[in-house]
Amino acid sequence: MKNLLSLLFILAGLAASAQAPNLFKYQAVARDVAGDVLANQSVGFEISILQNSSGGTSVYTETHAVTTNQHGLANLSIGGGAVVSGTFNTIDWGNAIYFLQVKMDASGGTAYVLMGSSQLLSVPYALNAKTVSEVDWTDVTNVPADLLDGDGDVLGNLACSTDQIAVYNGSNWVCQDIPNSTNGQDATDAYGTAQLVLTAAVTSYTLIPGLSQTITVPANAKVFVSTNGGVQAVGTGNNHAIADIAIYVDGGLVGAGGQQRVIAANTTGLGNMLDNWSFSKSYNLSAGSHTITVMAKDGAGTLDANVSGTNGLIQGVLSVVIINQ
Repeated sequence: MKNLLSLLFILAGLAASAQAPNLFKYQAVARDVAGDVLANQSVGFEISILQNSSGGTSVYTETHAVTTNQHGLANLSIGGGAVVSGTFNTIDWGNAIYFLQVKMDASGGTAYVLMGSSQLLSVPYALNAKTVSEVDWTDVTNVPADLLDGDGDVLGNLACSTDQIAVYNGSNWVCQDIPNSTNGQDATDAYGTAQLVLTAAVTSYTLIPGLSQTITVPANAKVFVSTNGGVQAVGTGNNHAIADIAIYVDGGLVGAGGQQRVIAANTTGLGNMLDNWSFSKSYNLSAGSHTITVMAKDGAGTLDANVSGTNGLIQGVLSVVIINQ
């Protein structure tokens, strides 16, 4: 050959669709030794899939005869060429690492020159996912008996939980969490049903009517609690009301961050001023039943405080979210 050739690999991606084809795209720019592109030229390629290393055993080889565009770009569909050896559809992408070996003949013939090898990354895994998606798990007649549980499910002796599936990792069956599983998750709100009036006599935390929830927490879950609502200073003149708000779990404060002080202050010309509370906290609670409440007490202001109620402007809200981990 009168020129040494170089090949710049620029993209390898799965040709995706609702029904993924058994091929993936490969684009390359063909250049001569001077760095000039081989534009609008017939070029021959030999593509091999090598197992385990860049010098590993070829499990599949095919050839392509293509014409580059004005930029020297060649587009190949790997898996769609003329087969030399192997079967592309039977490559077990999940059982090993694979490398793409590229050879090229700049004259469009079959005197191929090795351009190099590079490891395939996302493409074989996308094809492997396609293979998994096509398995009919309702038909287990071809599954070895030692991989079936007593109910005929493909779980072996793993005893996977209801939010897990059995997955073969290439050598063993293992339990794996189902992605985006919502098992054990919930989100609920409680709203204020009446007004709590904080007078100077209310010196201990008292339930804000309606802001209480009893929840069932699954194992290995986290509980996120948030609350908001309004406080009104009862009276006029240059005075203020103070309300201390707290999240209680099973009758007590748990950890830091579960309290907030709210001050509704009047001015000389404006009375019955409003302010609001809004805070949240996460909890690691044991599995089972727990009661979450929002409590309030007087903070020794100069005025009484109206807390929550049914008026949408100051009505309290208690939101509880259970997050399955």
